[in-house]
Amino acid sequence: MKKLIILVLLASLTFAGFSQGLLKTVPLFPTKAENDRLMLLGVTPITHKIVVRLDATIVVAEVNQNKVTKAWSPTPLSAIGPAIGFQSYIPTSATDPTPINNYGASLGLALGKTIYNPNLAEAKAVLAINIWQYFKFGGTYTFNPPTDIAKLGFFFGGGITF
Repeated sequence: MKKLIILVLLASLTFAGFSQGLLKTVPLFPTKAENDRLMLLGVTPITHKIVVRLDATIVVAEVNQNKVTKAWSPTPLSAIGPAIGFQSYIPTSATDPTPINNYGASLGLALGKTIYNPNLAEAKAVLAINIWQYFKFGGTYTFNPPTDIAKLGFFFGGGITF
């Protein structure tokens, strides 16, 4: 029991230390004038950032293979859930230093069709790649699928990065 308490304590301290930047806003990029000054000093200007962020994934259309008929069967709005991943940010424009998410990858756990009533029987692991901030696609692994449906599948969906 003591080992379990120590393990949970160390894991929570590690996660707390790692997550200090997860909920902070992504800092602004240097303006063009600041980048020009950096170039005069011999420093490479900052043109993109890769940050670890939390996000939410919505599986809008999932496609799995039916084991009996060997046909691909789509399922609309099959899951929603949280994820964590690496996101790339670039400035909005040459004059606006506000960061915008242009692509990223995340690993998540989708817990059913609604956020308010999670269903562990419908849980899926989701490996997603997002482009243009909101569009996602990737693979799914369903833990308890119906007997005639394969565990592995792919999806198209959406999401939001926090």
